[in-house]
Amino acid sequence: MKLATGQHLMFVRTAYMSEYKGITKNDKPYNGSSYLEDSQLVNEANNFKSYQNLCYGFFMIQGDLNLKRLGGSKDDDYVDDILVIIVASSPQKGSLIIGWYDHARVYKKTQQLPKTLKKDRRKLFNMRAEAKDCFLVPERERIKLFPDDFPAKMRRNFNWYAEDKEDKKIVERAIKFMESKTIKYTNPDKKGLWKNINN
Repeated sequence: MKLATGQHLMFVRTAYMSEYKGITKNDKPYNGSSYLEDSQLVNEANNFKSYQNLCYGFFMIQGDLNLKRLGGSKDDDYVDDILVIIVASSPQKGSLIIGWYDHARVYKKTQQLPKTLKKDRRKLFNMRAEAKDCFLVPERERIKLFPDDFPAKMRRNFNWYAEDKEDKKIVERAIKFMESKTIKYTNPDKKGLWKNINN
């Protein structure tokens, strides 16, 4: 979906965690049916850990991403200025927005992290953004936003473009929730909808 700001929007689905700053005894990834063990590599476990002021995010891709649906072309390797809303299934509450990357670069193919950044056992990413544009919703503030009949395509796939007419209500609900967690830019010359209230 293309927003009024000119940005393209996509939803992605990952394993559920509290902090996304590495697998710890108290923060293990939940895949929607059970908790994964420490020995199982989950690349999204560090989605909100900053490396040199950048966050490198991962979500599963089935084949290559169709970047034409994000304003790119079939020849592009990546597209820029994408709003990526990250959804995960909580063991208690179901599908929740756990955070987002604003002004992200999204890649057609899964990328290998530079050797200097291959820490915490993870190796892969397919989106990145400046850390100041990455917002993780505190766990206690994550609420159920999606109806029980949330589109099957989001349950089936790991990414969703919200392009159909009936998806507009879900997008509006998501944007309203995101705005409640951030401060809108008051300077019209500044790029973007949100300013992270934690910065």
